Amino acid sequence: MRQQVLERRVELLKMEGSGFSTIDIVKHLSQKYGVSERQLYYDYEKRKIWQTMIQQLADPEALMLKIINRYEQIYQKASFIQLQADNDNARIGALRTMLEANHALHLTMIPEATISEPLPEPPGTPKYSEEEKQVLDKACRIIKQHRYEPRESIH
Repeated sequence: MRQQVLERRVELLKMEGSGFSTIDIVKHLSQKYGVSERQLYYDYEKRKIWQTMIQQLADPEALMLKIINRYEQIYQKASFIQLQADNDNARIGALRTMLEANHALHLTMIPEATISEPLPEPPGTPKYSEEEKQVLDKACRIIKQHRYEPRESIH
């Protein structure tokens, strides 16, 4: 009985992840497992309890490894498509997916503290006084403001 409940709930999560509506999931699983629709709606109500156990969300390390594995799988599949595709648009799309997966993996691996802290100044960077910083800021604003203005032809 417990095995059947576990299988039903895992399938519920898979169907939900595939984009099926709640009504379709309830109807399908009700017929497949021979349980009432009310029981499946009860599963939805209590999912905070059982979903964490099924997906091992209580263990942060296991969750992190699962996420990393998913990004790696996405990258590998996109890499395969990029190599096998005979359409330029498909290759470009695959490269973009690879880049996004790589970026997401990088962000997953970096601790939050590193992201929120400002980057240290490179060695040899001159130290400016407050007055010099204000002058530089003003110059940057002027350059940005006039960067895309049409210019008169010099010819």
